[in-house]
Amino acid sequence: MDPLTGRPTRVFFGYALPTIVGMLAISSATIIDGLFVGNYVGSDALAAVNLSMPLLNIVFGFSFMLAIGGSVMAGKFLGEKNPEAASAIFSRVLLVQLGLGLFSLGMGLLFLDSLIFLLGADQGVEPLVAEYLVILLWAMPVFVAGIAIEYFVRVDGRPVLAGTAFVVEAAVNITLDWLFIAKLGYGLTGAAWATAIAYTTAILLLVPHFFSSRARLAWNLAVGHWKDVGRAAFNGASDFANEVSAGITALVFNWVMMSRFGVDGVAAFAVVNYILFAGVIFAFAIGDSLQPLVSHCFGARDAQRIKQFMRIGIYSVLVTGLVAVAVLVTAPGMMIDLFLDENSAATEQIAGDFIAIFWPAFLFNGVTICLAAYATAMQKPIPSAVVAISRSLVLPGIFLLTLPLWLGQNGVYLAIPAAEFVAFFLAIHIYRKYSPDRLVARAG
Repeated sequence: MDPLTGRPTRVFFGYALPTIVGMLAISSATIIDGLFVGNYVGSDALAAVNLSMPLLNIVFGFSFMLAIGGSVMAGKFLGEKNPEAASAIFSRVLLVQLGLGLFSLGMGLLFLDSLIFLLGADQGVEPLVAEYLVILLWAMPVFVAGIAIEYFVRVDGRPVLAGTAFVVEAAVNITLDWLFIAKLGYGLTGAAWATAIAYTTAILLLVPHFFSSRARLAWNLAVGHWKDVGRAAFNGASDFANEVSAGITALVFNWVMMSRFGVDGVAAFAVVNYILFAGVIFAFAIGDSLQPLVSHCFGARDAQRIKQFMRIGIYSVLVTGLVAVAVLVTAPGMMIDLFLDENSAATEQIAGDFIAIFWPAFLFNGVTICLAAYATAMQKPIPSAVVAISRSLVLPGIFLLTLPLWLGQNGVYLAIPAAEFVAFFLAIHIYRKYSPDRLVARAG
């Protein structure tokens, strides 16, 4: 499956299918995590998990920034037949990721009470948020290092291995959720430990790749410079912006839902977040699959092949978006009931009202995500960041502040679809401005 010589459709799906399967497995595990928490621990616990997400988004934002920016640089170096430079950026990014994880652990534990207050937890859910966060903070070095390892394994030509690790991680997570939450009654402590153990298992499957004969990336600090990590961070800025913006937006939504509806509103938004996550996972998987392919082709100065890969990717996300819309329009109640027990009628009503207005977001977000991934792969981080920040923070924030003034609570529900609609056209404009032909011609 050589990105430069294989049939484009075969190569694309050779990268995309393992990534989709792996991400589907992870998303299924995340959703099932919510199912166990919502049904066995309660809607307050589900709200606590959702309140924790903005903090995790910020830490993971830094991690994705380095991992994606670094892997795109490595892919370009590999396309230029320079594995030593690719190995150097891999080694430095991994070291910085470990440092980031240790820093997050220390600062998170030191300022835990202040962080929980800033996350918007009231006295009823504060202990639950603390219970969940403490364990995840201890696992943070493993989480952030694992993100880097997964992206570099994929760019090193092993997408099937990366996808397999995701599937195994999901299977372990689901099994431990059942054991710790449903059978042993460990509550949020069990959910957090299930996540940490599952992620560690995935890393143990991926690390041996770098000691195998198939690896082109190896430990190498003898060439390159530490400033290359800054270049990787700059190139991955859009992914940082996307994660952090999503975290800030979730934080604002949590505040709004708490003020308007109380804990039931936050729990309802948690349900909607799980459904949104399930719906966009295809788009993120396809975007992640496009990045190593596009970066390899950019290194080889093959604009035509880049356009072929982009065309296949765009068609794919349009189809998956339509499927997501069909499910939400025809069976919203079934989706909501998966996460809630019979004692959560108020939360169910709010979530149903939300989804009835929210579903058009899936008509636009897949294309926007893929075009932002393209810009990152072509080493255009600022345009990519503009799309990511607009989609995840600026536009939702504007609409969340303005639409409720005219539409009441429906304006809250409409903020994200309206943001996706505007971001879609912004992404198309940026793709046309930074088309493959133009960027390859400039690169010489």
